[in-house]
Parts: sequence; structure tokens; C-alpha cells
Amino acid sequence: MKAWLFQGQGSQRKGMGAALFARFPALVAEADAVLGYSIERLCLEDPEQQLNLTTFTQPAIYVVSWLGYLAAREDGVVASVAAGHSVGEYAALTAAGALDFSLGLRIVIERARLMAQVQGGGLVAVLGQDRQRVQALLDERPDAGLAIANINSPTQIIVGGTLAALEQLLEHCTAQGIRAIALKVSGPFHTAHMAAVEQPFRDFLHRMSGAFREPALPVIANVHARPHTRDGLVEALSTHLTHPVQWQQVVERMLAEGVEDFVEIGQPAILGGMLKAIREQPAIERSNAPTRPVLVIAPDAPVLLSELARHGAMGLIDSHGLDKKQLKARVLRLSAEPQVCGRFGIRLHGRADPALIDWLAGQTLACIEVPAHWQPLRERCPGVRWQVRVECIDELEADADALVIAADTHLPLLLAALARRKPCGPKIGASGLIGSPASAQAMFDMGVDFVVCGSVFLLGSEAGLPVERQQQLAGMTQAEHRPLTDWRYPEFASRTPGYVLDSLRNEQAEALQAFYLSDSGGDQAALRDRLGDAANPATQATCARRALQAHMLAGLNQWQQPGDTSLWLFNHWRQRCRPELPIPMPTEQLLNLLCPPLCPSRTTP
Repeated sequence: MKAWLFQGQGSQRKGMGAALFARFPALVAEADAVLGYSIERLCLEDPEQQLNLTTFTQPAIYVVSWLGYLAAREDGVVASVAAGHSVGEYAALTAAGALDFSLGLRIVIERARLMAQVQGGGLVAVLGQDRQRVQALLDERPDAGLAIANINSPTQIIVGGTLAALEQLLEHCTAQGIRAIALKVSGPFHTAHMAAVEQPFRDFLHRMSGAFREPALPVIANVHARPHTRDGLVEALSTHLTHPVQWQQVVERMLAEGVEDFVEIGQPAILGGMLKAIREQPAIERSNAPTRPVLVIAPDAPVLLSELARHGAMGLIDSHGLDKKQLKARVLRLSAEPQVCGRFGIRLHGRADPALIDWLAGQTLACIEVPAHWQPLRERCPGVRWQVRVECIDELEADADALVIAADTHLPLLLAALARRKPCGPKIGASGLIGSPASAQAMFDMGVDFVVCGSVFLLGSEAGLPVERQQQLAGMTQAEHRPLTDWRYPEFASRTPGYVLDSLRNEQAEALQAFYLSDSGGDQAALRDRLGDAANPATQATCARRALQAHMLAGLNQWQQPGDTSLWLFNHWRQRCRPELPIPMPTEQLLNLLCPPLCPSRTTP
């Protein structure tokens, strides 16, 4: 499969398009009429030295890119997907039929005019360093207002900010032996410094949006590395002014979809070096993407997360039972582990928390999984790789990188999602029922892109649980799997699926839940009578119900283990088919049982 690539600002040069203007005279005349000056004279002669001014640069690149695309088509070149770097995105959208040539040119003219208004800043290319290292450099000077503007490749990161702050960054890089180069641009493009012009551009796009069309071929967006849609163009294009060019993710997305050849429009080819760097990085390092189509809802065990990443899978840390402070501490602690940083995701629950999402978006996470009703928050953090849990047919249109559907409770919905799947659309994963080689293979045979495994990996040697607990879990059956009172929201008698480890303690927990909801639940004396020797002296000075909740949360893991159906399904399969398997067993062995390295899949999550 081939992909069109369109160059961005920085590709302009005197003489650009020399072989194209005479070939398409009608389109050149149309461009002149919209621009109010001769595009051919600007590009070939540049008599007033305007070609490097943003107001003139961007329209010139757009026009020459469109003519170059038409010439390639006339010469017989065909491609199935497209992308453009920054302003090059507009030529890509025109090639896909989402914009016509004249409309695209008018939009680019307005975009260039607005962007040129932001003065006093610029961009610096930091070379030979990855995104994490560059972000660390910026974190050393938090008050400087510097921000990443482009992630072009694993070794080319662009930083934007004020000229004074960028000069300090250049000096700091020189002192540390890091190569950094100031770019010849007029502003801090694709950073928060462009905020003043984002809304005016959004308003302009809204006025133009009636003429937008659905792209006839996928155009991978700079801002979030997902295909553009007609309805999403206004938000994606306007937001892009203040958000980074995710070029590395764009290319990786196309590679994952099966693109083998790239047709770069523009001479000389300037995107080739970035392509080479992206393609040559080890597969496991490509945006920390997994190479095996397995996600694991993992316990908080750095060794397990590292082992999953080493064998091509990815762990998801479940936020269940954690408050915001605890979750942040866990993310920071795991991110400080070099072998884990950037190779795990977070699974969130409950109500949307914009402040938490903003914080998580600034961390080095492989993905964030959320319920479908959190969707509006995607606009806040377009650079995040989002995975959405879907529970009804209307949620299949969620704007996400991946959809996860529970096969045990929503199998018809999973089948509907597979039937509706579009090229370059969200990947589709199945959770639940993934507890044996046959069940995992059945999901792949149905056509899912990846599977999500859960509590079966508690049996892994690297899970960080006592061996006695793991051996107890290895004996769990369907009968021990039930909704357990979890005491997160006792006023609603909230429950979480899991396994009963101590029946007597579980019965006591159920009785205390009933007591909590009774009229006596707020009586401190009644609470002390209930808890006996276990009562904490603090209960005398604390709300009885709050004290009971704290007491129960502190001891839950002694008699219950949150988990999905995969554990008892695996136990059932193991007892029938492979009773010789040891408990605990190496995580690599578990992975190979459930999803061998060559397990068929369209892509990876």
C-alpha cells in the first residue's frame, strides 16, 4: 500500500514548482485570482523577498503541493492514504476531496495571516534526543514557557517559545553537548503561544465548514494521528495551531495499517530522513507501541509491566480504588522505572475529571482508557492515545484510537463493531472470556485487532503476589466469581467483579454494608459494638459511616481479589487440558499460551 506525503513550512525555496506552472495554467490563474498576486512570480523570482514570510510561504507550499500531486496522478501514481506535515495537511485534505482547491487555498491564506500575527517567538530543533529527554530539558526550566511543537522522529524534536527562552535553551544544549538549531520561522507555531489566534481560526473554519466533504481516502491528522472526518475538521485544524505536530505518530499509524511505500510531493524530498529514523527504530520502541496484540489489566508491579513490554504486550494500570493523589503517585513511581516508562497505560473509571486528564496527558503514558461518556475530554488532549470502553451501539462512533468491548456481556455489540469497521478507523479489542488459548484465538478468528486480558496474569511469576495467594487463586472457579462489595461508594452499595478468598469475612463485609445503609449506620456506639476489638479509637471523633468505610477499605484485599472472568476460565482450561502447568508460571509462558507471537491479527493496539 502507498501513501501520499505533503511537505510543510520549511520546504519553500526559490524556483519551487518550476516544472508545474506551465503544465496547469488554469489552476495557476485560479490561484492568482484568489491570492491577488502571481504565484508563479513569487515562487520562481521572489523579487520582493517574500517567499520566506509565513503569509506568503504557506499559500505557496499549498499551491505547489497541489500541482505536484496532480502531476503525479497524471503520471500514473496512485496511493490509498495521505498525510501532510503541518500546512501540508491542507493539500492532503484536498487530495482526499475533503476540500476543493479554491476553498483549501482560502483557508491556508487565513491560517497564514493569523499565524503571522504571533510575533516574538520561534522554534528550535533538538537533534539526536528522544521526546522524553527533550521534555526533561524543558522541565528543568518550567518558567521559561517552552513547549514541544513537533515530534518529527525519534531523534528530531522541535521546541517553541519566546526568542529569549529559546536562546537560553540553545546555550544549555551546547553546554551539554546536545545538537540544537534555531529554525527560520516567524513564530512559536503549534504551541500554547498561538492561543490568541486559535479561536479566530476556528470561527473562520466554522463559516467555511458547509463546503467540507467527507474524505474519500484516509487523511491521518497531525494533531492526533487518526483519520480526519468531515465533522471533526473544524476542531482538529483549529486545535492544531496550539498543539504539536505528531508526525512520528502519523507515520507509525500508516506503517501499522500496512503502508509500505511513501510518495512525497515536493522537491527536494525533505521528509525522507524522518521516515528513515521512524522505520529504523526497534519495533517495541515505536511510540512504545506493543508488537503483540495483547493488553493486560495488570497489578502495580514494575517487574510485570517490564516483562509484558519485553515480550511485546502492554500493561494497563487500573485506577479502581485509587484516589487522585494515589493515582498520580503510582504513575510517577512507575514512570521513574526506565524499563517501564512509556510502556504502560492507565484505565480510568467513574466521572470525567478534566484536571486529572490534563495531568495524565503530560505524562509519558502509552495510552489512556476511559468510558465512552468521557468523550468530550478528547478535545482537551488530542495528542493522547485514547482507548474507549463501549457498552451500547451509539458509542461505536466514539472518536478514539481503539474501542474495547466486553465479549462476555456485549457479544452482539462486538459483532456490530466488527461489521462497521472502516479502513484506518479505530482498532477493535475484545475483553472478557480471554482465559484460554482457544478463547483468545476465537476472538482473533472473529476479526478483533487485540484482546484485553485481566486477572489471569495474577498467576504470573512477576505479578508481585505471595505464592500462597497465587495458588489459592489458581483454584478459583466460576462459583467464586461474583460482584463484591468494594466500599468505594458504600452509600450506593457499589460492587466490583472479583473472587472471594475468605467466605466468612465476605459475609461479614456484606453484613456491615447492610449496617452502613441502616438507620444505625451513623451511630458510633453501634459501630464499635459491630467492630469489637477491631474498632479504631479514631471512630469516637469521626463520623461513624466514614470510619466504617475507612476500616473496610483497609482490609478488603485480605478476603477478596478484584478480577474478571479470565482467571476462572483459565483455571478451568488448565485443569482439563494442562494440569502440569506450574503456579505461579512465567509471564512469558502465559503470554505465549494465550497469544503466541505469530497470533493472527490485523494490527496491534
